[in-house]
Order: sequence, then structure tokens, then C-alpha cells
Amino acid sequence: MILKKEKLGSLLDMLAGTATVLVPTAFNAEGGSEGGEKATGFLPYQAGSAVDLGTVKTTRSPKDALLPQTETLYSYEQRGEDVTLTETVNNTNQILFGVRSCDAYSIACLDEVFLTRTFVDTLYYERRLGTLIVGLGCTATERSCFCTSFELDPAVAPGVDIQLTDAGDGYFAEALTTKGTEALDAWKPFLTEGTKPTPAELEFTFKLDTAKLGEQLKTMFEDPYWQDLSMKCLGCGTCAFVCPSCYCFDMSQNNKGSEGYRFRTWDSCTFVDYSMMAGFHNPRPTKMKRLRNRFMHKLCFYQERYGNSLCCGCGRCIELCPVGIDISRVIEDVERVVAHD
Repeated sequence: MILKKEKLGSLLDMLAGTATVLVPTAFNAEGGSEGGEKATGFLPYQAGSAVDLGTVKTTRSPKDALLPQTETLYSYEQRGEDVTLTETVNNTNQILFGVRSCDAYSIACLDEVFLTRTFVDTLYYERRLGTLIVGLGCTATERSCFCTSFELDPAVAPGVDIQLTDAGDGYFAEALTTKGTEALDAWKPFLTEGTKPTPAELEFTFKLDTAKLGEQLKTMFEDPYWQDLSMKCLGCGTCAFVCPSCYCFDMSQNNKGSEGYRFRTWDSCTFVDYSMMAGFHNPRPTKMKRLRNRFMHKLCFYQERYGNSLCCGCGRCIELCPVGIDISRVIEDVERVVAHD
């Protein structure tokens, strides 16, 4: 079935009446000042919103729709000897519309962390359960894109409920899950008959060999390469905050007399306080060890536990690192360093 582009706004108007619809939208990255630098992210749709489905990838990923940058875990109140705990309850009903393959893959990585291996994170589970994901196949690439290096298909987003494929004057809509089939039934007034187009053949600036990457990294844990790389790292955490699959977080509390709340916020393993333990012991006290851990976790440790890489090849960290640390070059360097040794 085909969703004509001229009917996109009408469809989104209908969906926004039933759920929070998050769509790629341009926003001012400088706090609303006139003439500030523009960025894109998944923002709530409102009638008349300027939807940007042409951007290859948004500046901000849709990660915070499932793992908010800051969220309250529970609140507490003490009255005499009695303490009352109130857990946060999510009644999420949202649609992520226009998710690219790299970001969909990253959501699948978050699912592994928060929904498997003996522990289910309740807040994440409730958001995930109440989220419909509509994927959008890519018709172009950017210089920093390298998703195919991790065997991703830019035309089909993994794990989405509905896949959209650009068909010129419309989008071919295909349900990939039971949830997607039910949702697509409600779209019928906006759809016309049509056939699925052949996905565009995309050209990527580079294709990296990642088949043996995890094993190669194990052999260079103590290599001086990491010290050299860390010399220019600022430890600012930009790479973690723009990454769609990083999930490090910190927990703290806000106390106000006899009541307060506990909350969690995004964190980064490149921050010195992240690995700080009781008694101020830090197993990763140097910038070199923290930066090494970031790359080892993304490309080796996560794979050992879950069977796939934590990097999706979106290239956001490449574009936004203020000192030009490039994960694609690190991957290339690993093969060179191992071969030299």
C-alpha cells in the first residue's frame, strides 16, 4: 500500500489524536535564540509541524523516547517512623515515525540491555511496550555513514513495526509485526494500492572489515595506541550523548526535608566519576583507560555478551566530536596495529 506524500500531514494529524507522535523535526540548537544553529531530532508532532523526513539522520537520535535523559525512578515521603515509596508509572502511548535503520538497530541493542538477561527495567519496558516504531528506508547517505560495515540494511530497519520505502510521490508501507499490522489497518483511509519499489542503491564512503574486530581488540588491550589516542580526548562525553546506543546512566536523589525523589540521568564512561567506587577507588583513573573502555565496550565487550556490536555506524560521534576522534579510523587502526604486532 502507498501513502501519498500529500496525505502525510493528514495521517499524522489523525495519529496525533490517538498518541504522541515523534517525528524528525528541525529545532534551534542554541536555546531558541534567533538565527541560531539548526539541528534535528524526534519532537512531538503538532498540526502544521514541519516534518523533515529528508534528513539522512537526525542530529539527536530517538533514544530519549525510550531512555529519557533524566527520569524519576520513585519518590519518597517520611511521616514519623513511616516511609512511603511511590514508584513512577509510565502510561506511554507513542509513535516513533521515520526511524532509520541505524537507530532501529540501536533500539534493539537497548532492548537487550534493559529487557533480557534476568532483569527487566520496568520503566524502559513500559515505554517500549507502548511504542510503535515506523521505519524509513534511506535513499541517500552522508560521508560519516558506515552502517553496512555492521551488516545493516539501510533499506529495512530491524525490529520496526511498519517499514516505509520511498516511492517517489509516496511511501510504500509494509507491516512487519502484529502491532504494525493492526496500526496499518487504521491507516487505510490514507493509503492507495501500489507495489513496493526497488530500494535505492546507495554508495558509502567506506566499508570497514569488522568480522574479527572483537578478537583483534582483545589482543591490544595494553597497546600504547590507546595512550596516543587519549591525548586529544577532552572527556566531554559528546560521543556518548549523541550515540543512539550508549546507555550508561547515573542515579542520584533530590531531598527536600522529609520527602524527595530518586532519579537517573545519562552518563558516560569517559567521565572520571562514572567508575568511582566507595572509598574513592577508581578502577579507571586515567583518561586513557576510560577512552579505551569506551571503544572496547562498543566493539568487543557488548558483542561478547549479546552477540553483536554496540556501534550502528550512524557516524554522529564522528561528526560532533570537538577534537575529531573518529571511531571508523579506530576500527581501521585496530587491524593495522594488530598486523604490526
